[in-house]
Amino acid sequence: KFMSDPTPHSHASNPERIPAVEIKNDIKIKATTSNEAASSIIQSSLRSLPLTAVSSLPSSDSLARTVRRQRPTLSLTSSSQLPIELRKTDRGDDFIL
Repeated sequence: KFMSDPTPHSHASNPERIPAVEIKNDIKIKATTSNEAASSIIQSSLRSLPLTAVSSLPSSDSLARTVRRQRPTLSLTSSSQLPIELRKTDRGDDFIL
């Protein structure tokens, strides 16, 4: 028994959206656990997307924004310096500042 009658906004579910939602969740998980570029994360996740779900996906800009939002922001140290992660290259060399 329902608590209230259906509203005019009620509609049937859309099973074609399920893969798109799963892909978006996969992108969020990868964004928090890896240091890959946003484009790499999106591309690797989209490989498993069925063609029927492509129309349910947000734009590539929105997916890239999703990746950026999932990643933590690095703040300045108490002495107003960049954190060590931003002062070193991937090889461990100092940036020229």
